[in-house]
Amino acid sequence: MRSIDDVQRPNWPTTGSEEHSLWTFVDFERATLAMKCAGLSDEQLATVANPPSTLSLLGLLRHMANNERYWYEEIFLGRKVPAHFASKTDEDADFDQLDSMSVSEVVDVWLTQCDVTRSIVKGRSLDEVSVDKPEYLESPANLRFLAMHSIEEYARHCGHADFLRQQIDGSTGY
Repeated sequence: MRSIDDVQRPNWPTTGSEEHSLWTFVDFERATLAMKCAGLSDEQLATVANPPSTLSLLGLLRHMANNERYWYEEIFLGRKVPAHFASKTDEDADFDQLDSMSVSEVVDVWLTQCDVTRSIVKGRSLDEVSVDKPEYLESPANLRFLAMHSIEEYARHCGHADFLRQQIDGSTGY
């Protein structure tokens, strides 16, 4: 299985096309989340640092695997694929049911789902519109929106990861 410690963060795309910039920033944010999780034990990754919140670094990895699957496979392509970490009785199963899969399996699912997303978007126009839409959007979204939303989603959760990691071992960074 692949290790989160092996994820390399790309440089910020200060030049290049809009497409190159957006997808490089998505990869930058993915790698930032990996960096916040690197070098920790399974127990540390599952640590809930601020109860009653169930937010943990492991939960963030699970959540982002589902996020990648949902936006790119389900919404963009219209595939009906089950969530990796789901429960009919717990809408926050990403964060609440951490023992349903080993940490190494979670990391592999997340990294694989990132690869699936990369293969879906490769060579596609940012103007291509999704097959489906979430109920809270008025219309299907183009790939540009999905890229920007991914950056926003990862960046927000990387902020959470900063606080979680600092609580665990004092580590800080960008």
